[in-house]
Parts: sequence; C-alpha cells; structure tokens
Amino acid sequence: MVSHLFARWQQKGTPDELRRVDLIKGQTAKGVRLSAVSERRAVIAEALRDCCPPGRWVAIDELFRQMQFRGRRFTVTENARGLYFVEQNYGSLGFNGADGFEILQGRYILAYLFEYLATLGMLDVAYTSPYAARLDYTDAWGSDEFAFLSRYDGLRYIRLNALGAYCLGLAEIYAPVLPKRPPLCSIGADLLLTLKREPEPAERMVLEQIAKPLSARLWHLDPDAVLRHSADTGERGRIRAFVESSTDEALPAEVVQLLRDVEERASALVDAGPARLVKCRDPAIAVMLTSDPVTAPHCTRAGERLVCVPEPKLAAFRKGLAKLGFVLPGTGNG
Repeated sequence: MVSHLFARWQQKGTPDELRRVDLIKGQTAKGVRLSAVSERRAVIAEALRDCCPPGRWVAIDELFRQMQFRGRRFTVTENARGLYFVEQNYGSLGFNGADGFEILQGRYILAYLFEYLATLGMLDVAYTSPYAARLDYTDAWGSDEFAFLSRYDGLRYIRLNALGAYCLGLAEIYAPVLPKRPPLCSIGADLLLTLKREPEPAERMVLEQIAKPLSARLWHLDPDAVLRHSADTGERGRIRAFVESSTDEALPAEVVQLLRDVEERASALVDAGPARLVKCRDPAIAVMLTSDPVTAPHCTRAGERLVCVPEPKLAAFRKGLAKLGFVLPGTGNG
C-alpha cells in the first residue's frame, strides 16, 4: 500500500514541497516558473538509491555532498532572481550565489525527506532544533533576523529503512521488522511478578491495572483487579496477551487457571439493556401475561407476581395488554 502511495506521489504535480519553506518568497510569481516537482522527486529517489545503503545512518551534509559529486542535481527555477528573502529588490536569490545548492535544492530536499518520505515511514530521521542548525544562508541579504531558514534545518541524519528500500526497488519484498525485547518479568505460582527490566509506558499502564507493587521490581498479580478490568472483551484480550507475552517461560498452572476463570466469569453475564418491571395484582395474571400469545413474546416471568418487559418491547407489550383488557399505568419515565 505504501509503495503505491509513494509511486503515485512521485508523479503528482501538487503541492510543491518548496512552499513549506515560507521564508523563500516569490514562489507563486508569474515570472518564476518553478520546475516540475516530479522531476525533482525522481532525482532525490535516485540519490537515495545511490547514497543511502538501507539500514545505515547517513548525515544530511554527506547526502548533499554525494548528490553534487554524483551529478544528482535538479533545477528549481531558471529565474532565481524572482525568488527572494524579505524584499525582492535587495534580497533576490539571483544575487551573490544565494540560489546555490544548499538554499534551493537543499531546502527542497529537506522538506521532501522530512514531510513526505519520513511521514510515509520510508525513512528514519534524527532531528534536532532548527535554530542555527544550518548557517549556509547567512551571507544573503535580509537573512540577519532568521533563526533558521526552514523548520527542516534541524534534520541531521536519515536512515533508509526496510520499507523505504522496498518502495525504492532496492528490495524485492517487504517484511516488517519488529524490535526484539527481553521478557518483562518472570511469573511465579504465587502470582508474583519479578521484573527483569523497566516496563515501557504501555506495559506499565497494564501492569498498574492488574497488579500491586510490593517493591521496585516485585509486583503481585491481583485476581480481583484482573476480573474487574476484563468486563470488556477487547480489554480482556489485551490483559491475557500482556500476561502471556511478558515472560519467555511457561506460565504456571495457577496463572493459566486464573486466566481461564476470568474468561469464564467475565463472559458469564450479558447486559441485555434496560427493562420495565411490572408487578401484577396476583400470580394468575403474571402467568397469563407470560403465556398468552399477544403478550408472552414481549415479557418474561421475573417472580411470583413480577413480569419483566425489555424497554424496546414496551410499546408492543402495552398493545397486547389492551387486547386482553388490561392497561399499564404510566410512570414518570413513560
């Protein structure tokens, strides 16, 4: 799916990623005529194939150096004079070399890598504060007050991951790589959990729901808490998965039995929704209402003189009562 999105985006005409660098003015002016973004994207894709071995961190400055060395360049505009900082007459990028690789091509590359390829999950990125991260624009007129040229100046390193390698055609198949983590704890027959490492935030949240801390590394699995948080089917499954995956050892029989008991008890009852409890004058009427074809489908016997009517069936029950010559007095709730 991601590979198709990437392929489609490479050919998509808009939006132009350079627009994200809003300190470069004049991008929509008539005489500027920016180049086709699909051509720029294609050059960057080729550069990633050439310069970024999958799984290896590459510094952005090294990527820029390799692109220029290998001739992986693209033209952003043939009229850089129409682009400018602050004021068009004095801050034109066509003066004093301000239209060089780092200003136009480099900032476009940073925006494209960070905003699109990293967002698609094709790149891992190392990013720091953009303030004074890249000073390659400071000689240009009007840039004295800029703390950074673009929010992407803080992008320092990139790593082409397995998904990126697949999308770029460097790998025939894509198989997600799940990080391997050591087991969280060992679990004893006495329901004691001995932590082997610091729980991750998601693990700690579940741990605090179903266990009580005895010390920094020792917790006690609380059967009542496990049952209390297992009313919801999804939550019950999450708790079971947590317990089973938190250790690489076979679960003690006592823990297996606890999970089995919780499953049985948590699924033994079902909330059937609101109902109206009707009290009859004598048991004979209750018997009649729960046996006569006009009322029986809409109620059940709830005691010697009690009949239970589900809320959705109340109107039909009242109609049946009318046919039998009875009426149910109204209440404040209808």
